[in-house]
Amino acid sequence: MNNIKKINKFLFSVFVIAFMLYIIKYPQSSSDIVLKGLNICYIVIIPVIFPFLAFSKLFINSSFFKILSRIFDKPSQILFGISGEYANALLIGGIAGFPMGAKTVKEIYLRNNHKYKNEAERTLAFCNNCSVSFAVSAAGMLVFNNIKIGFYLFFIQLISAVITGTIIKIIFYDKNKNIGAPFAAPVYMNKKIEIEKSSVAEMISESVTGILNICGTVLFFYIVANILFEYLNFLPVLTDPINRQFIKTIVSGIFEISSGINSLVNLNISEYYKIILASIILSWTGISVHFQIIHIIKDLKISLKPYFTGKIIHGIISLVISVIAFKTIIILFAAVLIFIAGVFVFYLFEKSLKNRKMQYNKKL
Repeated sequence: MNNIKKINKFLFSVFVIAFMLYIIKYPQSSSDIVLKGLNICYIVIIPVIFPFLAFSKLFINSSFFKILSRIFDKPSQILFGISGEYANALLIGGIAGFPMGAKTVKEIYLRNNHKYKNEAERTLAFCNNCSVSFAVSAAGMLVFNNIKIGFYLFFIQLISAVITGTIIKIIFYDKNKNIGAPFAAPVYMNKKIEIEKSSVAEMISESVTGILNICGTVLFFYIVANILFEYLNFLPVLTDPINRQFIKTIVSGIFEISSGINSLVNLNISEYYKIILASIILSWTGISVHFQIIHIIKDLKISLKPYFTGKIIHGIISLVISVIAFKTIIILFAAVLIFIAGVFVFYLFEKSLKNRKMQYNKKL
């Protein structure tokens, strides 16, 4: 164990020295990389994420949140083994994008006084997805110049997240932990919420701090990905322009989602394969987003094993659906409608069965 720690420290030191040497030797190139990273923050990150950071906390404290919790309670218990309250994290994560799903899970977990830990861990595994605005603007319009493809990619991510949630339930569900009821368990739900000036000021302060942390993380990993790629230039495979751009896309996508998607613009391959790559990058979300999630939940003392398992499962499912869907998109949406109908029928059947049991018990 000590030898492994020593090796890790040595490799980390080599990594830091190598990056510092590049910055010292190529100051102009380093400045250009930083400016491009800041441009991504200015154009993509701040406009898409900041408004949702500002209003998510108010939404969680609103009456509408309680209504949605009641609506989603039964379906989410059947599908994911979580309460309707935690199911809202999937909704917010889908609309607002990462890391809002994790932020919502944190807010709910804290409001519940650290109860329902297993639910929080499993919800975290499938609630952090790209927002509809990011999928449509960054992927659909910027890469493919087609809004429809952006929406298709978004729905593939959402469908994959739902399937991932059901699989995570099977793998990590703890029968000894009770599922929280959105209208009973959390104490704060039964209290009248008043929005005061101090809470608005706190919301603004937290949002500014949050967006700075997100932009800082994005910028750092954008720099890491680009400098690492420059060090890979000595590889013979990178002499070919197509291979060079393909590897740059892969490296960028592994580290940072925005730059990974942006790299697809200059990739000289067919649109079909670009779509598949875009779907994989969107489902993986990048090491940058993973560090944002870790930063958000660092004080909660919950396991990240379900989260990373979920990201791997999500990526595989997104890949499979993308390969099939963009050849037979009508079949995909037909399958989705059948799936939704099946869940609804199962819910009605379960409800009918419970009513019969109640009537039978009354007769006894």
